[in-house]
Amino acid sequence: MPERTEQKAPETAKDWAELLVYYEFLVQEWEAWGRSVQAQIKGEDPKGNGK
Repeated sequence: MPERTEQKAPETAKDWAELLVYYEFLVQEWEAWGRSVQAQIKGEDPKGNGK
């Protein structure tokens, strides 16, 4: 399960950009985790190799 880390409040445009990249990465990690959980529930290989 992906884990969040505490982020400081952004102060500059660069800080905002880094924060957006972090959250986009986090969303992708959660989506991948959700797909693997759904595959396991269905009895499939989460990597798509069949079972």
